[in-house]
Amino acid sequence: MLTLVKRLIARPRPSARLVAESSFSFPSGHTFGSLLLVLSIFYFIIPLLPRFKRSLTAFLVVFFLFIIFSRVYLFVHYPSDILGGIFLTLFWWNFTRSKKETAPSHFFKN
Repeated sequence: MLTLVKRLIARPRPSARLVAESSFSFPSGHTFGSLLLVLSIFYFIIPLLPRFKRSLTAFLVVFFLFIIFSRVYLFVHYPSDILGGIFLTLFWWNFTRSKKETAPSHFFKN
């Protein structure tokens, strides 16, 4: 889905970037992937480790902020690319969770 959106919009990267990147800029793939990882850990792992909820949450927030700020700092994305990655991730997360709730229960046996 990310590649499809990148190709549909085809926004070029900033010209003064500090590292070489070859794909299109919008939306940020690093933002998409890291936020999806953070949400998955919040949803699947943290409920299993309530004792570490605070420390894991703090680590995940710092991790995600580091990723998004590094993309802008390295001039490989515009701030709107980061926002686009966040919105696309939230859309994908909510879409897949809504499909789980409407799927037949035999797909999710323990």
